[in-house]
Amino acid sequence: MLEWDDLLARLATPFFWVLRAVWFLGWDVGVRGIGWWVGWHVLRMLTLGRYPSTTLQDQDGASWGEWLLVELFGLALIGATLALLWGRIY
Repeated sequence: MLEWDDLLARLATPFFWVLRAVWFLGWDVGVRGIGWWVGWHVLRMLTLGRYPSTTLQDQDGASWGEWLLVELFGLALIGATLALLWGRIY
């Protein structure tokens, strides 16, 4: 006979797999995609097209340091913009 613990574990397992997939998609699209997109465009404008040397679609071909710099710059820019907007709203 099934006990409640076994039943809950069997029902919760697919839920946690779906939750893990959503988390992965959120990280991949939200952090990697948007951070790279914003950072790439702004750095290209600031450096007059010299940096980053990779194309916008070649995120996986960028070196680790270049990828990290562009990602963090883009995410910091998004965060600073949101902080400024939040300060004006409240």
